[in-house]
Amino acid sequence: MAPGGEKLVVDDGTEASPGRAEPATSGRGWWLGPRQRSALISWAAFTATFGGVRAVAYAIKHNGGPVGNVHLGGVHLHHYLSGITLLAAAGGLAIHGGDRFRDNPVVAAGYGAGAALVIDEFALLVHLKDVYWKKSGRFSVLLGAGLIAAVGASFAFIPAWHRNAHPGPTGG
Repeated sequence: MAPGGEKLVVDDGTEASPGRAEPATSGRGWWLGPRQRSALISWAAFTATFGGVRAVAYAIKHNGGPVGNVHLGGVHLHHYLSGITLLAAAGGLAIHGGDRFRDNPVVAAGYGAGAALVIDEFALLVHLKDVYWKKSGRFSVLLGAGLIAAVGASFAFIPAWHRNAHPGPTGG
């Protein structure tokens, strides 16, 4: 159902289902179903968090900005710990909270941000030592940038794929 309550029909004549990209009622484009919207929000949060945490880490390394490393009892707390916490919270809400949490933009943003915090320190987790600014630490940057590019490209490619795979009554 569209926000106004009217049924939406996909090009193949079937009623649009939740989570499936559905034609806009004006016929001039597509709007996203809840699952696609959550995926887009998660990707945007991942991208913003990954870029932001890299900028903050750079500022900390060069003694710039108001933020510093976080320590508890003399132990440096890496930001992947916050990422794991966000991923666990988002996953728990999505699994046990039902559709109202599964399709919630805040849960999607938390998942994306949490994933970015973990991926940013992926090399540390692989090597089990702090390689953040070393050559082997670049793997985390490459992995994060690659994920941002791949998912972003899929957001651009998938709608075109669906338009060509399911042409409308006029053939496209």
